[in-house]
Amino acid sequence: MVRRGVSSVFLLFVILGFSYPKLSLAQSEAEPEFNYKWSKQQKLITTNIVANTFIGVWGLSVWDYGVRDMHFTNESWFQANTLHGGADKIGHTYATFGLGHMFAWYFERWGYTQKEAAAYGALTSLGMHSFMEFGDSFSWFGFSYQDFSMNVLGAYLAYYLYQHPQRNRYLDLRVEYIPSGTTYDVFTDYQGLKYLAALKLEAFPWIRSPVLRYLELHTGYFVRGYEKVKEAKQRHVYVAVALNVGRMFRRQGVKRMDWFLRYFQVPFAYLPATVDLNGASRAPQLLHYQ
Repeated sequence: MVRRGVSSVFLLFVILGFSYPKLSLAQSEAEPEFNYKWSKQQKLITTNIVANTFIGVWGLSVWDYGVRDMHFTNESWFQANTLHGGADKIGHTYATFGLGHMFAWYFERWGYTQKEAAAYGALTSLGMHSFMEFGDSFSWFGFSYQDFSMNVLGAYLAYYLYQHPQRNRYLDLRVEYIPSGTTYDVFTDYQGLKYLAALKLEAFPWIRSPVLRYLELHTGYFVRGYEKVKEAKQRHVYVAVALNVGRMFRRQGVKRMDWFLRYFQVPFAYLPATVDLNGASRAPQLLHYQ
């Protein structure tokens, strides 16, 4: 499904606002009897209730929930003739993964252990996306087996990598974005999105070269032309040698930027070789950026 980007940003702010550690009246000197600190369990439950309530209300008002009887749909996977060439499927995985880590980060700071936070974060994210699919089953879109499967994959990756940070030192799952102008919806602007996995050479103790420790190896997937009727449809896989920009910031003491770049890729900071699976170019294209 491909119409949730702008509302997802709003949803994020709603979740964070309602999940704040204290009730808004807790700071009020005029009402000291409301000075009540929420337990970690209350915060967890409230987060899930608010998130899914918002999804339900928004779905009824914007996503046409309830206009049809419950039904299922087969959207296929990454075939050339699919609506978005499969980029939307990877988008589901990445969205579930990213939200899972965001929730886990908050849950751990609310007092849960790392293992508990990883599990609750992944389940909260999966629950939200599953509820969206359930709502879709009553809309024109229908419940997509493929979307649900990719959501499960994203939740598992969120759980595993958060619970095993030593693995996360080696591997990042990232998204790259350059606005294409085809839509204002960042999350569904597949003309400008790329999804990738980055293997960081600095994590390998036997690599001691200062130069090599600033490098990464990438593999990724992106589509072009699926949002523009007059353009040829392209499905690209690529490999690349890249700069570890996060390490550069971390070495300068800017740790927050290093954390941000674990999830987002800096454009043009790598040398790719791409292959178009639709057949437009069978040979790898060095230094080719699309």
